[in-house]
Amino acid sequence: MRNTILLLALLGACNLASADGLQLQRQDGFQSYYSGTLTVSGQFQFFAEDEFNHGLCFYPQGSSAAKIPRSADDERMPWFCFSNQPQAFALLQVPSSLPAGFCSAEGSAQLRVSQYMTDTTPSEVSDMAHLESVLQSKPTRLQPCETPD
Repeated sequence: MRNTILLLALLGACNLASADGLQLQRQDGFQSYYSGTLTVSGQFQFFAEDEFNHGLCFYPQGSSAAKIPRSADDERMPWFCFSNQPQAFALLQVPSSLPAGFCSAEGSAQLRVSQYMTDTTPSEVSDMAHLESVLQSKPTRLQPCETPD
Protein backbone atom coordinates (compact mmCIF):
# COMPACT_ATOMS: atom_id res chain seq x y z
CA MET A 1 0.00 0.00 0.00
CA ARG A 2 2.80 2.39 0.94
CA ASN A 3 4.55 1.69 -2.40
CA THR A 4 1.32 2.40 -4.30
CA ILE A 5 0.91 5.76 -2.57
CA LEU A 6 4.53 6.65 -3.27
CA LEU A 7 4.14 5.66 -6.93
CA LEU A 8 0.97 7.75 -7.27
CA ALA A 9 2.70 10.72 -5.65
CA LEU A 10 5.62 10.42 -8.06
CA LEU A 11 3.31 10.15 -11.07
CA GLY A 12 1.41 13.22 -9.90
CA ALA A 13 4.66 15.17 -9.58
CA CYS A 14 5.65 14.13 -13.11
CA ASN A 15 2.29 15.27 -14.47
CA LEU A 16 2.66 18.65 -12.77
CA ALA A 17 6.15 19.07 -14.17
CA SER A 18 5.05 18.27 -17.71
CA ALA A 19 2.04 20.58 -17.39
CA ASP A 20 4.37 23.58 -17.23
CA GLY A 21 6.90 23.46 -19.99
CA LEU A 22 7.63 23.95 -23.65
CA GLN A 23 8.46 21.39 -26.31
CA LEU A 24 10.18 22.34 -29.56
CA GLN A 25 7.81 21.61 -32.45
CA ARG A 26 9.65 22.96 -35.46
CA GLN A 27 12.34 25.32 -36.67
CA ASP A 28 12.04 27.64 -39.64
CA GLY A 29 15.23 29.59 -40.32
CA PHE A 30 15.89 31.82 -37.32
CA GLN A 31 12.56 30.99 -35.70
CA SER A 32 11.78 28.09 -33.35
CA TYR A 33 8.18 27.24 -32.46
CA TYR A 34 7.19 25.59 -29.18
CA SER A 35 4.04 23.92 -27.92
CA GLY A 36 3.01 23.72 -24.29
CA THR A 37 2.53 26.32 -21.62
CA LEU A 38 4.83 28.17 -19.31
CA THR A 39 4.25 29.99 -16.03
CA VAL A 40 6.62 32.92 -15.52
CA SER A 41 7.01 35.81 -13.09
CA GLY A 42 8.62 39.15 -13.80
CA GLN A 43 8.05 42.64 -15.16
CA PHE A 44 5.94 43.87 -18.07
CA GLN A 45 6.58 47.12 -19.93
CA PHE A 46 4.96 49.19 -22.63
CA PHE A 47 6.70 52.16 -24.24
CA ALA A 48 4.27 54.38 -26.13
CA GLU A 49 6.76 55.76 -28.64
CA ASP A 50 9.73 53.44 -28.87
CA GLU A 51 10.99 52.17 -32.21
CA PHE A 52 12.78 49.19 -30.64
CA ASN A 53 9.96 47.68 -28.61
CA HIS A 54 7.13 45.75 -30.18
CA GLY A 55 4.28 46.78 -27.90
CA LEU A 56 3.64 45.22 -24.53
CA CYS A 57 6.53 42.95 -23.53
CA PHE A 58 7.51 40.77 -20.58
CA TYR A 59 10.85 40.28 -18.81
CA PRO A 60 10.96 37.09 -16.70
CA GLN A 61 13.00 37.35 -13.52
CA GLY A 62 14.67 34.94 -11.14
CA SER A 63 14.02 31.26 -11.77
CA SER A 64 11.46 32.19 -14.46
CA ALA A 65 14.22 33.61 -16.66
CA ALA A 66 15.79 30.15 -16.87
CA LYS A 67 12.55 28.72 -18.32
CA ILE A 68 12.86 30.82 -21.49
CA PRO A 69 14.21 28.65 -24.33
CA ARG A 70 17.72 29.56 -25.38
CA SER A 71 20.26 27.55 -27.36
CA ALA A 72 23.83 27.31 -26.09
CA ASP A 73 25.00 30.06 -28.47
CA ASP A 74 22.04 32.41 -27.83
CA GLU A 75 23.21 35.07 -25.38
CA ARG A 76 20.12 37.26 -25.61
CA MET A 77 18.36 38.44 -22.48
CA PRO A 78 15.26 36.33 -21.73
CA TRP A 79 12.24 38.40 -22.76
CA PHE A 80 9.28 38.28 -25.12
CA CYS A 81 6.42 40.35 -26.46
CA PHE A 82 2.83 39.20 -26.62
CA SER A 83 1.48 37.87 -29.91
CA ASN A 84 -2.06 38.75 -28.77
CA GLN A 85 -1.44 42.41 -27.95
CA PRO A 86 -5.08 43.59 -27.51
CA GLN A 87 -5.85 40.75 -25.07
CA ALA A 88 -2.54 41.28 -23.23
CA PHE A 89 -3.33 44.98 -22.70
CA ALA A 90 -6.76 44.05 -21.35
CA LEU A 91 -5.60 41.15 -19.14
CA LEU A 92 -2.73 43.15 -17.63
CA GLN A 93 -4.89 46.29 -17.35
CA VAL A 94 -2.42 48.44 -19.28
CA PRO A 95 -3.78 51.43 -21.22
CA SER A 96 -2.97 51.01 -24.93
CA SER A 97 -2.62 54.78 -25.27
CA LEU A 98 -0.95 56.71 -22.49
CA PRO A 99 -2.11 60.08 -21.17
CA ALA A 100 -0.15 63.20 -22.12
CA GLY A 101 3.13 63.46 -20.24
CA PHE A 102 3.50 59.69 -19.74
CA CYS A 103 5.77 57.62 -21.98
CA SER A 104 5.64 54.13 -20.48
CA ALA A 105 3.63 51.76 -18.32
CA GLU A 106 5.09 48.96 -16.22
CA GLY A 107 4.21 46.45 -13.57
CA SER A 108 4.91 43.00 -12.23
CA ALA A 109 2.94 39.82 -12.73
CA GLN A 110 2.87 36.06 -12.82
CA LEU A 111 1.59 34.84 -16.20
CA ARG A 112 0.75 31.72 -18.10
CA VAL A 113 1.82 31.82 -21.77
CA SER A 114 1.69 29.42 -24.73
CA GLN A 115 2.66 29.29 -28.41
CA TYR A 116 6.21 30.45 -27.60
CA MET A 117 8.39 31.41 -30.57
CA THR A 118 12.07 32.34 -30.38
CA ASP A 119 13.45 34.59 -33.10
CA THR A 120 17.22 34.87 -33.43
CA THR A 121 17.17 36.95 -36.61
CA PRO A 122 20.21 39.27 -36.38
CA SER A 123 18.13 42.46 -36.08
CA GLU A 124 15.74 44.18 -33.70
CA VAL A 125 13.29 41.34 -33.10
CA SER A 126 11.83 39.69 -30.02
CA ASP A 127 10.52 36.33 -28.98
CA MET A 128 6.74 36.08 -29.01
CA ALA A 129 4.26 34.29 -26.74
CA HIS A 130 0.48 34.13 -26.43
CA LEU A 131 -0.74 35.43 -23.06
CA GLU A 132 -3.19 32.84 -21.73
CA SER A 133 -3.88 34.25 -18.27
CA VAL A 134 -2.64 36.52 -15.52
CA LEU A 135 -2.26 34.55 -12.29
CA GLN A 136 -1.15 37.50 -10.13
CA SER A 137 -0.34 41.12 -10.83
CA LYS A 138 0.34 44.41 -9.15
CA PRO A 139 -1.27 47.61 -10.43
CA THR A 140 0.27 49.13 -13.54
CA ARG A 141 2.42 52.20 -12.91
CA LEU A 142 2.54 54.98 -15.50
CA GLN A 143 5.97 56.55 -15.91
CA PRO A 144 6.31 60.23 -16.88
CA CYS A 145 8.37 61.19 -19.91
CA GLU A 146 11.90 62.30 -19.14
CA THR A 147 12.46 65.93 -19.91
CA PRO A 148 15.83 66.94 -21.37
CA ASP A 149 17.95 69.10 -19.08
